[in-house]
Amino acid sequence: MKFFNKTMGYLMGFFFLMATLSVVVALSYIERHDLSVNNLFSQSTSLRYSDHWDIDFFPDILSSSHRSDNYETLTLSDQETFDLVDQLFISTSVEDVHFIEEEREDILVEYFREQPDTNRYTTNFNTQLKNNQLSVTTTLSIRNLVMTQDYKGTINVHIPKDYHFKEVKLDSDTTRLTNDNIYQNTDKLILITDLGDIDISLTQDIKEVGIFCDLGSISLDSQSQLGFLEVNNNLGDIDLSLMSVDMLKVNADLGSIEADMNLDEDTVIYADTDLGSVNSDYKLTTTSSGSNYSFYSNLGSIEINKIQ
Repeated sequence: MKFFNKTMGYLMGFFFLMATLSVVVALSYIERHDLSVNNLFSQSTSLRYSDHWDIDFFPDILSSSHRSDNYETLTLSDQETFDLVDQLFISTSVEDVHFIEEEREDILVEYFREQPDTNRYTTNFNTQLKNNQLSVTTTLSIRNLVMTQDYKGTINVHIPKDYHFKEVKLDSDTTRLTNDNIYQNTDKLILITDLGDIDISLTQDIKEVGIFCDLGSISLDSQSQLGFLEVNNNLGDIDLSLMSVDMLKVNADLGSIEADMNLDEDTVIYADTDLGSVNSDYKLTTTSSGSNYSFYSNLGSIEINKIQ
């Protein structure tokens, strides 16, 4: 099994080199066309939903007649009010999420979106209240359209001051998640992003926290008491600073892990990497069985330090 994992690590290294080459080509395209990185990735979910793209990497080969700035800009808005719930699930395509605490006795969800006035670009906003769970979902579809203009989108969630949820889940396709986008007064906090960094600081005690990223870096600074914390990154680094955590599981398929932790001197942890190095201020065990603190990287280094 170890040989298999190591072989897979070499294969992932090869794919990483190919991904790096792709990034170089993309950056060359940005420079030639005088685009910003934000403009390029602001609507990157089109790669998920589109069935055809007209991107002019090679002039005169692919058509670029359907540019987003050739159309007028539409402004969409909607709002709905709901009774208080225990669970709040939000799934967004490219919209930013903001929580607003105020004097009220219900939940108000506001949706705002700009988009080009063409059926080549469509968005949907849906809500569902079922079994004491409020779900808010947005979707984006782009067909045969070159994105040459930024379009703003937000979801504002108005809740009573100091309201406590049992669970809050935020799933974003492309948005970078920061403290401006999350709500910490909950027993369980789940954060997911397909393409975008997660950079947050936790100041409230939370029983369970899950942080999952497909492509991007994860940075977590917690000054509070955490129960179970799981952090998983498929492609990108993980940087943790934890004052108090009961159980910890960290995985990075392709990326390094650095953790600063406040644990007892005699704490024993598990840390292993197929292709990389492991350095720890704490004692190590060779098996994850029975360990409250587990670190694993398929291809990347692991460094665990004591908080001084």
